[in-house]
Amino acid sequence: MIFRVLIAIGMILCSQLVCADGVDSSGGRALSTYCEKSYANDLAIYRHIAGQGGSAYAKSNDLGMMRAQFLYCEQKYKEAFEIYKKVCDRGDDASCFQVGAMYEDGDGVKKNIEEAIRWYEIAMERGSAAAANKLASVYFDGIVVAKDLSKAIAYYTRAGELGDSDAYYTLGLIFHFYDSAQKDTVKGVRFFKRAAQMKNPKAMNALGSAYWSGIGVQKNAIRAYAYSKLAWKLGDVFAQDNFEQLARKMTDAERVDGDLMYDGLLRELNIQVPINPAIK
Repeated sequence: MIFRVLIAIGMILCSQLVCADGVDSSGGRALSTYCEKSYANDLAIYRHIAGQGGSAYAKSNDLGMMRAQFLYCEQKYKEAFEIYKKVCDRGDDASCFQVGAMYEDGDGVKKNIEEAIRWYEIAMERGSAAAANKLASVYFDGIVVAKDLSKAIAYYTRAGELGDSDAYYTLGLIFHFYDSAQKDTVKGVRFFKRAAQMKNPKAMNALGSAYWSGIGVQKNAIRAYAYSKLAWKLGDVFAQDNFEQLARKMTDAERVDGDLMYDGLLRELNIQVPINPAIK
């Protein structure tokens, strides 16, 4: 069945929404990975820069954040927490986010989910898409606070407005697949389109599925072909199978039209992709 993998993603939507990607959006767990992989090298760089730049530069937000990360890696959580708070007070949204994460995990401070949410809110107000995503997942998951889908949607929307295309993609999944009173496949496609305009390959693959099935949008095999091909070229792990199945069901003339639309999407989105001889 065409696009069976994407449908499976919709079926396990809870996992997609709860798990955040990237260093900023996953708090302490991501810092643990950082400590394992990058701490020693970055510590040497920090010491060199701080020594060359003098005390004023050493107190800058970037180096303050680095120092806090090093203390965290050394399991000096209370000291790290205090530095994160000071750098947050100087307006650094990533440090505000980390204060929230430490309250959530109980690192260097008594665990307090209400305080964690307050600091995530501060980070979001200062421009952190990661904090908006975190708040969204907290309310979607409903483990540490009461589940509130409306709040989750509002926070994912804010994350998208702050430049996170994955947040718009997640909103597309919620409205397209999630079984709730909020389900609206037309709105889901709208969010997939927003994410695709931000060059998100997962959203492009989702649009290919929607155009092929006609769910949430008028069925259009040519657009389905073009979006699926672009998603594959941009590295979406599910798109190749989807594209190949779709292409086999189309006529030669339809594939030509699909390639023309694909070229148009490249120009519209100002995308350059590596040449893949397997795609004709």
